[in-house]
Amino acid sequence: MDTVKQRLQLTSSPYTGVAHCVRTVFRDEGLRALFVSYRTTVLMNAPYTAVHFSTYEAAKRVLGDMAADEESLAVHATAGAAAGALAAALTTPLDVVKTQLQCQVRILHIWFGRHL
Repeated sequence: MDTVKQRLQLTSSPYTGVAHCVRTVFRDEGLRALFVSYRTTVLMNAPYTAVHFSTYEAAKRVLGDMAADEESLAVHATAGAAAGALAAALTTPLDVVKTQLQCQVRILHIWFGRHL
């Protein structure tokens, strides 16, 4: 679904919707095109999750020591925001690679004006 989402978000997307995109990609490029970024996604999610949870727990501990109620919504929200920001910042290069893989065939279609 991420491949379909990325292709639908292209500036000059030729697709009229999700079903049209899936049918067209499957017909023109095969099933492999829908899973081209699978390995990169897995490689990105593992470090993202590790950084996110370790940062969340550390931030929650530090913020909990400073707050009157260590289980407050503010502590959880702030720790979660910090963890998400750091994890996203560290894994953005892999996310860029993933997006390029998902859209690369479409870019070649634009350049050469033909199906590969």
